[in-house]
Amino acid sequence: MEKISIVIFIVTLAACSNRSNKVTNEIYQSKVEISSVDMEDEYLMKGPLNNSSPKNTKVMAKVLEILSPSQAGIDMNSICKNHPCRSKIEFLAITHRGSNFHGQYNEGDTATARFTFTLDATESLFPELNSPLPGLANGDFFEAELFENDRGEYTIQIYDKK
Repeated sequence: MEKISIVIFIVTLAACSNRSNKVTNEIYQSKVEISSVDMEDEYLMKGPLNNSSPKNTKVMAKVLEILSPSQAGIDMNSICKNHPCRSKIEFLAITHRGSNFHGQYNEGDTATARFTFTLDATESLFPELNSPLPGLANGDFFEAELFENDRGEYTIQIYDKK
C-alpha cells in the first residue's frame, strides 16, 4: 500500500511540474511577436525547399477571407501591419495525415491560419526566399503543410498555389 502511495505521489508531482512548464511556455510565447520571422523561418527561406515534417498534415484549401490587421490581432510594428498575414481558410482535402493529426479538422471545416511570409507576393518582401511565393487572394486554392501549435493555431509557411 505504501508503494502505491509513493507512485501516486510521483505521478501527481510530475503532472504538476508539466503544467507549470506549459504555463511558463505560454507566457513566454505570448511575448513573442506573432508575425515575426524567427530563426526557423529564416532557415526555411534559405534552406532546402522540401523540409516538411512527418508530424504535420498537408491540406488542399481555399482562401475564404483575408483578414485586415485589426481583425487579425497582430502587432502593428510587424510586417503584417502593411501586408496581410492571416486568413480564414476552408479545408478542401487532407492530402497527407501527419502524426499530429487527430481529427481536429475535416474536409469542409474552416479555420484561421497565419501565413509566415504574408499572403502577398514575396519576391520583393523576402528576396532571400529560395522560391518566391506568388501571393494569395480571396477565392484562391492552395496546397500547404499545416503547422499547428499547442493552442490549436495554424501556420502556413510555404504553399503551392493551384
